[in-house]
Amino acid sequence: ERGNGAISKNSSGNRVLHYGHEDFSENGLDDSFAGCDFAGSSDHSNSHSHHDERKSNGGTWKNSLLGWWPFWRMIRSKSLPSHHHNFSWVHLAQVSILLILAIYVYDSHSKVQSHKNQLREYDEERSHILEQMMWIDKAAKKVHKKYTEKELLAAALGDDPPSKIEHPNNEEEDGGEGSDNHKIDQRMEIYQQALKEAQSDLELLHHTIQLNARQHLAATFGDLPAEVSLQVTDDSSILIGLSDDTPHAISTLIQQVNRHLWDEVQVMPYTELASGTNDNENTFLGRLQLIAKPSDLTTPASPLLEFIERSHGCREVGSVSLRQQEQAMAAPVGGRNDDVAGADVENQFILVLTVNLDPQDQALPKGEVCIGSVSEGLDTLVRLHKEQQQLKK
Repeated sequence: ERGNGAISKNSSGNRVLHYGHEDFSENGLDDSFAGCDFAGSSDHSNSHSHHDERKSNGGTWKNSLLGWWPFWRMIRSKSLPSHHHNFSWVHLAQVSILLILAIYVYDSHSKVQSHKNQLREYDEERSHILEQMMWIDKAAKKVHKKYTEKELLAAALGDDPPSKIEHPNNEEEDGGEGSDNHKIDQRMEIYQQALKEAQSDLELLHHTIQLNARQHLAATFGDLPAEVSLQVTDDSSILIGLSDDTPHAISTLIQQVNRHLWDEVQVMPYTELASGTNDNENTFLGRLQLIAKPSDLTTPASPLLEFIERSHGCREVGSVSLRQQEQAMAAPVGGRNDDVAGADVENQFILVLTVNLDPQDQALPKGEVCIGSVSEGLDTLVRLHKEQQQLKK
């Protein structure tokens, strides 16, 4: 059935293979199959004595090929897979790969959501603890203003009034041995030891806060440089490149920016007043301060600085530092203090950014921590600073 060959039946009912000029009957094929040894023996050529020598030699290799042909077709049909069979394996491999990728994407998405929830819970807990610490700090300041250290120590130890502590030998002139004075010295040593342990615990807490802040910055920016953009005017903004020297201060600022507390920024000359007003004569002429305009005066800004980190730099033009100050907030509209003259207003802590514009001013103001420098928009701040100086004159 391949090439120029054809098969037909003769008058006797036997099948005859026609290949070129040669005809091979079914009986002849059987005889040739039975008599050939496929090694060129003379038995195969003697079985076809009715052909001449040329035809007999030519028919020997042809009969051998015809004898092997059914076996070759059988081997070929079993060794080569069908197209449909190969097509199914390819699709199965593709579906398996897609399934593995889908599982990997789902697992990654679940981990991201879990980390986001953990960070959100951490921020909420941290803000709550920070607010409590602020109230404790304010109460401690009021107590220290009212009482001296010796009075606090005497009150804590349950000793005599401060007048007797300052002069313990007044009642010992009649023969006392000074036992009270020795007792106070011992208790003072205990107090100093407890103070050292508290300072050590506080340093450990600061280190933990800095470590958490670095992890928060790494999760926010990754390998990209840490930057924050602030809109200082209606048509201009500045870009502050943040350093990695003070992670707690930088993380606190970024969290406030993400909470949209710095969507509106007020630019004003730097002053030493805690209220942030501009009526002080001792003004740093080469510095500007940026204060966020609170959208809701009844909502305190958070998070805030828990401590002041040690920083270096902020000596070049465009360097930015951060400080935390207490500012009197106006009473809410329609509140109970609207019609009361001289009513107390609530004091709240806010963050203030300070930008150095004077190349000769290399001293970092007290209570401030360096966070980076202005990378874009410094000319805008210089222009605003000159305008404010002209208005002051």
